[in-house]
Amino acid sequence: MKCFYISLESAKDRQQSIEESFKRTAYSGWSLERITAFDAGHMQRNPKPGQLNLAEKACFLSHTEAIRRSLSHDGHVFILEDDVIFSDKTFHALDALLKHQSTPTWDLFYTDIGPAYMADMIRLAVMKTKAVAGQVKTLNLREMPFFGATSYLVHERSKAKALGILDAVTSFDVAYDAFLCKAVSQGALDAHAVFPFLTTISDLANTSSIQPDGLRGSNLVSNLFNQLMWIDGSADLHREKLDAIEASLGKEARAFGMIWAALVDKGSMVREV
Repeated sequence: MKCFYISLESAKDRQQSIEESFKRTAYSGWSLERITAFDAGHMQRNPKPGQLNLAEKACFLSHTEAIRRSLSHDGHVFILEDDVIFSDKTFHALDALLKHQSTPTWDLFYTDIGPAYMADMIRLAVMKTKAVAGQVKTLNLREMPFFGATSYLVHERSKAKALGILDAVTSFDVAYDAFLCKAVSQGALDAHAVFPFLTTISDLANTSSIQPDGLRGSNLVSNLFNQLMWIDGSADLHREKLDAIEASLGKEARAFGMIWAALVDKGSMVREV
């Protein structure tokens, strides 16, 4: 399968990270190619209407261009941002899912997402504690509001459909990931996700070129949740960040955290209902 990753020309560290991760984990039948991302300078030279900032518009158009480029390749396409990390299970599991008759029909198939609501975060955390090693499930994203468009497959028969929806945008007022989520919730696109996630994001994602500085603290937390929900994710891999978050919490937040942790942990004294 063709994999396109979107990256700014200047993002050499991100390019090295994703290419090395792909080289370690992919095998014959999968190929990776970079698509140069549009940047704010491009948007200044080629202005588009809408309330999004220049970087957000550039992101939207970069993903659109990636799907457009995929039309020249047969089969499904894997669209990636440059802060993705693969597991040695990623490509084996995807091949198995795509061949299995029980896999739902789909236009988009995400290998990781960010749940928009805390209730869904807790549900996924519980599922992760109960997950059987090597087994994955699919989630219907029409039933789970989400954010993020870091890594997703576009079905071969859905490329033109998705591109038509994106090309119809005349005013760029909603970020790309939120636009896709709305299209899914309204039934314009059929999307599913695999869980546990088959990809995650590197710590390079904590220095986003799109999000303003004021959101980076919340991004750190949501990114860490994503990393823990990865098929290879574990608290031990992120102990330093978890300790830093814990040290920043007040007493009330710690108390609620203990309650939610008890609901999630399979070894807790709390009985399931």
